[in-house]
Amino acid sequence: MYRHFSECLEHVLTVKGWRSKRLALEINVNKSTVSRWLNGETEPRNLAELVSIAEALDVTTDELLGHHNELTPHLELIRKLPKDLRDQELKRLQKLVENYRKT
Repeated sequence: MYRHFSECLEHVLTVKGWRSKRLALEINVNKSTVSRWLNGETEPRNLAELVSIAEALDVTTDELLGHHNELTPHLELIRKLPKDLRDQELKRLQKLVENYRKT
C-alpha cells in the first residue's frame, strides 16, 4: 500500500506507461507542476484538480490517495473490459456493494 500521493501517482503513471508531460497535457497544467507532485514537494491544490487527475488516468481518487479497500484489486480487471461490458459489470458490482452494506 502506498502512503503518499507522490508514490501513488508515480505508480499509476508507470502502470499506464505515461510520462509526466502527457498527464500535464491531459489536465492542462505545467509539466513542472506534475514534477513537483511526483517529487512530493506539493500536492493538488484542491479536490477538482485531484478529480481531474483521477479522470485522466482512469483511476479513483482513493487510489491516488493510497486508500485501498477489498474492491481495489478488482478495479484494474474491470477497466480492461470493453466499455459496454464494463458499464454492466460496474452496475452489478454496485448492487453487490449495496447488498453487502445492508447486511
